Amino acid sequence: MINKSILTPQICLLTAGAFLLPAFASADELVLRQGLSGYTGTLDTFTNEGAPTSAYGSESNLAVRSGINNTRTSLISFDLATLETLAETPGFNLESASLSFYVETMLNTRTAAASIYRMDRAWTAGTSAFGSGATWRRWDAGSSSDPSDDAGEWVSRLNGANGGLGSDDRQTTATDSFSIAGVTFEPGARTYNDWVEFDVLSDVGAFLGGTTNYGWLLADTSPNDQQTVFTSSDSASDITQRPTLTFAYTIVPEASSMGLIFGSVAGLFVFINLRRRQEKV
Repeated sequence: MINKSILTPQICLLTAGAFLLPAFASADELVLRQGLSGYTGTLDTFTNEGAPTSAYGSESNLAVRSGINNTRTSLISFDLATLETLAETPGFNLESASLSFYVETMLNTRTAAASIYRMDRAWTAGTSAFGSGATWRRWDAGSSSDPSDDAGEWVSRLNGANGGLGSDDRQTTATDSFSIAGVTFEPGARTYNDWVEFDVLSDVGAFLGGTTNYGWLLADTSPNDQQTVFTSSDSASDITQRPTLTFAYTIVPEASSMGLIFGSVAGLFVFINLRRRQEKV
């Protein structure tokens, strides 16, 4: 039984606020994937130490690997125009940002591990044609076909770092990492067929804050020789397995809007309280 005498306008207003605030905070999700709802803003490719002048911008796969003459790195970026527009909404708050890759195969049953780094320089995805896009040696192979020409080369190449791995081309601290312990494959197969996810909230926050969006580099960090192959944004076999950037966000109404709402609620309870007093007279 509720004691009506304690239902003052102030208490009623606070009670109403506890229920109204969550109701007026809108929670939603934005998913960016090549081909999803007409989105075409993903660019990706990989570089191959074993074929330093080859480009892979239109391949259906990405790959990471480390080892003598076998290192492979992958590059990926997303156009964030839709998110940037959302971020201009008053009360916008980015709760999470995750970049997911679908792992198709691995070289062997050893532990697979990789890290993701924010890129500090521009690069081009291009196609798989010779002289198009990023290669192990150049961030843009189309800059020059002369091996002695430094045009388009990775900044750190002279220090022995190709494929975007140099400290002048990417952040030296990984944004996030994953590790998959040795797995058991089906006989005659090396398929994994599952997702790995990187938390990239800090990087996306930096992009929204004005840092130039050059995307990310994936590098193998496996303790032994291992290669991990992911589905790329150019894969036509199953578009749901393409790299996916997912954002969770909330939008809380401005204080002025909430003031109108609470003002109306307060007025209602004042009216009810006055009517109750009149009934007692």
